[in-house]
Amino acid sequence: MVYQWRTGAVVKASAEDAGAQCEALAVDNKLTPKNLVDVNRPDDAPLHNAFEWKDDIAAEKWRESQAQYIIRSVVCVVEEQPDPTPVRAFVRVVDEPKNYTPYTVVLRHQDMKEVLLNNARRDMESFTNRYRSLCEMSKVVQVMDETLKTTMVQNINTVVPQAETAYNPYREVAI
Repeated sequence: MVYQWRTGAVVKASAEDAGAQCEALAVDNKLTPKNLVDVNRPDDAPLHNAFEWKDDIAAEKWRESQAQYIIRSVVCVVEEQPDPTPVRAFVRVVDEPKNYTPYTVVLRHQDMKEVLLNNARRDMESFTNRYRSLCEMSKVVQVMDETLKTTMVQNINTVVPQAETAYNPYREVAI
């Protein structure tokens, strides 16, 4: 099998080495994040440099990861929607890493809403590519494929505006 990093992945190691190590651990049903870290503790391990070994830096990155989890876990109910169900309260709509905007603000700005729709399309493509080979998912994949084709045709002549990275959504929020 040939391994490669997914698009956008930034890892200081070979995808082939990572795939081989993951595969070796999986053979014994031991592919867990902890085990992958443990086998790469030695300085000469293939993925050693892919991990942060300075505890003060690693601790700060862990706290940032926890904060990101908190942001992604907060949901809200948008009562103006026809079917008020919980949605993520904060979403990413700019190319700036880890910058989130309130969902209700995104809904009020067409350029941000277009970016969110493009994110949804990208997620749908990822889902269909990942699960296309499972016959149990064939109906879902088919509906998603049709939706993607329909939305692509609708947007073929539309230039999708990108949200400004300097945009401050809080200047519009009443306090």
